Amino acid sequence: MRVRLGDTILPLCTSMDGHHLLELYQMCLINRESMYQSLKFELNERYHTLLPIADYINFLQEIKQYVPSTSANVKTDQSSFVSLTFCDII
Repeated sequence: MRVRLGDTILPLCTSMDGHHLLELYQMCLINRESMYQSLKFELNERYHTLLPIADYINFLQEIKQYVPSTSANVKTDQSSFVSLTFCDII
């Protein structure tokens, strides 16, 4: 099954490269609810489009498969420092 996110979250990512997408993914892992609200708000303000929660979760799952397994483990608290290896998501 191919996930189609072009009409929702992807317009926010068109100017991002792999590093930026990985950083966005890491931010989402640190605080999923807050990032969902932020992305939903920005998408609505810029493109007058809603962001269904299912699309947000699918977006995270799609990016997760491209995150190198050699990356540092990401903790879900805001005080954690994330050390990342290069990831070419796009």
